[in-house]
Amino acid sequence: MKARQSSNLTVYLLLIATTSIWGGGFVVTKAAVSMIPPMTLAALRFFLSSLFLIPWAIRVEGRIRPRDLWDVLLFAFLGFTGAFLYNVFFIYGVKLNGAGESALIVAANPIVVGLLSALFLGERFGARHVVGLLLSLLGVATIISGGDLGAIARLDLRPERLLLVGGVLSWAVYSVVGKVVMARYSPLTTTAYASAFGFLWLLPLGVREYLAGEVGRYDLAAVASLLYMSLFMTVLAFVWWYEGVRRIGAGRTAVFVNLMPVSAVIFSAAFLGEPVTVVHLLGGTLVISGVLVTTTGRAPS
Repeated sequence: MKARQSSNLTVYLLLIATTSIWGGGFVVTKAAVSMIPPMTLAALRFFLSSLFLIPWAIRVEGRIRPRDLWDVLLFAFLGFTGAFLYNVFFIYGVKLNGAGESALIVAANPIVVGLLSALFLGERFGARHVVGLLLSLLGVATIISGGDLGAIARLDLRPERLLLVGGVLSWAVYSVVGKVVMARYSPLTTTAYASAFGFLWLLPLGVREYLAGEVGRYDLAAVASLLYMSLFMTVLAFVWWYEGVRRIGAGRTAVFVNLMPVSAVIFSAAFLGEPVTVVHLLGGTLVISGVLVTTTGRAPS
């Protein structure tokens, strides 16, 4: 029993570290886009990630070749939604908004994934899920409207905040299609191919920035930011996250994602000096409460 508890404690610590890495990623991305052009940054991130993920998948899985053309198209679609679209929305969203504010909106991801899974995969979406969805949507609406919910009805919103909503939707589509693909391939192989295709989708935009003279600077801070996004946010966090899924189950692991916006807000305030307003606290509490209601079946005490 003690050995099992010790083993679980190790997994919990790894999951806390994982969500902290993702939370810190908002701050790192905010800094990185001030040094490297946005699409060049995204393309380089997935190029470096693929250099690690593909050999790792081959070593672990052996044969990772797609079985047919349909699977190739599915991998390409995952790269388009989860790497290309999500990173366009995510990077520009973080660039134009606060890092902490961005994380609070992106925290609604699990709820939207659950809704799309119910609509397209036939997964159960009961009353508890509806309550969680409404709470999270209210939280997101509070943040993107700056606390003035009437602004949504008047369509008087800051367009840059809607970029983050686009990121949530594109990641949800990626996650739902990924569930279908992972019925045939492992999460590691799926992620490796999604990263590789994501790089191919992003490459033309990176080249376009270069030809337009948007070269950026690549000093130690820029390289460190890029490596953090590639190796820590994508590769290492992936290893630890799926170790949690394997050891304690997907449901219990998913609850840890609620720590991500908390760590992002803390890091944003500490390193970027971003203010934490009442609107952020209220909206973030609603979003996280909605996710907790959905994933644990009870509201946070």
